[in-house]
Amino acid sequence: MYLTLLFIALVIPNWVVPTLVGIAASGGVSYWLGKRYRSQSRLAFQKNDLTVVGHTDSTKSLGGIKILFNEVDVPRVVVTRLAVWNVGNTVVDGSQLATSAPLAFVVEAGASILALQIVKATNDANKCRLRVAEDLSRAFIEFDFLNEKDGALFQVTHTGAQNTARVTGSIKGISKGVEDWGDLQEWSEQKSRLANSLASLAGLLPVGIIVVVGLLFNRLKEDLSSHHLPVLAKLMSWTGQLFGALLTVLVVSIPIFIVYYSLRTRSRTIPKSLSRG
Repeated sequence: MYLTLLFIALVIPNWVVPTLVGIAASGGVSYWLGKRYRSQSRLAFQKNDLTVVGHTDSTKSLGGIKILFNEVDVPRVVVTRLAVWNVGNTVVDGSQLATSAPLAFVVEAGASILALQIVKATNDANKCRLRVAEDLSRAFIEFDFLNEKDGALFQVTHTGAQNTARVTGSIKGISKGVEDWGDLQEWSEQKSRLANSLASLAGLLPVGIIVVVGLLFNRLKEDLSSHHLPVLAKLMSWTGQLFGALLTVLVVSIPIFIVYYSLRTRSRTIPKSLSRG
């Protein structure tokens, strides 16, 4: 064991481990930057349901109560606000929408679409529109093109239960199809989400622990040197440099994480013009 420690202490230079740690950290950052900023086509949607009248559960009836919508007897009336927009950094052309699996807002089985409305669009030139199917089970989402952050906010009135409608379809060049980004929120709610997440950063605790451990190793190194144990002293020095390198990586990682999370949150935030508020 002593010979092994002697070999490590004498053969491995002190600069090797910090250098390897630095290379690994810079490689990880470079990989993320390359992945984040490469050209890519993406579409996403968010939606929010509101039951205007009727029971929220499709399995429960209202007894003898009758609900009429434009003189038609319906089990309930639900309004869905649906936002669809380009979250990539390349143009999505309307010709990319697959004809065999068109992009569509689909209600649950047995439900029907009652009315359609385009609430607002980021750019009128996109010609975003909804077209209801003959059987009223879905509404096709169509557009001429969408530049980065272009999209539209639609309103669909239907008889499906709350949170049962979905968006389906395939898009040429976008293997993920349209991505579900959850509930359509107000603009103020989305801004506060970033602030709350950053405020909850508890990652500073490991940094403090590493600093304390590093100081202890430095103290041990001095004590071992004074007791004429150069091999162990060098090992302690090597370990101390390792902790120093890790501390540097963590300190650098904190602002990188803040920038990354800010960009990610902003990229996952709907354009203000399409939000609920």
